[in-house]
Parts: sequence; C-alpha cells; structure tokens
Amino acid sequence: MGSGASFHNFDYFFARDEKKRAEGVQHSQTWHNFLVESLTSPDSTPQSRRQSLKDWSNGPSALASHPSRQEEHLMPLHVIAGAGGTSPCRLASKPYPATDIAMANFEWK
Repeated sequence: MGSGASFHNFDYFFARDEKKRAEGVQHSQTWHNFLVESLTSPDSTPQSRRQSLKDWSNGPSALASHPSRQEEHLMPLHVIAGAGGTSPCRLASKPYPATDIAMANFEWK
C-alpha cells in the first residue's frame, strides 16, 4: 500500500479564477489519462511501464501536474509500481467528471 497524489499543483487546486481552474482541470485530465494508459493497458510491457515512470516528467501535462519540487507526491507510485511486479495494474478509482481535477488510485495484485 502506498499513498501519494497523481496531481499536485496547489495553484490549480485553489484557483479562484475560473480560467485558471479550468486550465488545471485540463492538465489533470491529460496527465491522468497518460498515467492510466501507461500503467493499466494490457498491451503495455513491463519495460514500457517502467520507462513511462522513469521518464514521467516528459509525459503530457506532467510538469503542470507536478511542478518543480512537488514531485515527491508522485514518488510513492514509483515504489508501489516496482513492488507490484510485472503485470499491469488496474485503476481503482471511479472516473472523474470532465469538470473536476482528476486523481488516480491504482492497484496491483
């Protein structure tokens, strides 16, 4: 079991400006979709999943989702993925509405 945050940008979380909040929602959804596809796809290989995590900062909206010095909230995912073995994981959270900041929960068995 691990705990972290798949999205961690307080500027977007607490944005009072609707445009900025919508920008954050878009980044979170883009990043969420990248993580889900990278980690849960039955077509992915253990090597491709490891590479996606290793190069996480190159993923779409990665740095908007985890600005500099806030990526420690994503690191538990790396640890759990490593402990989870070679199989893809499953998305354990419910889908987020397109108007909300997306946060992912993954489960390896």
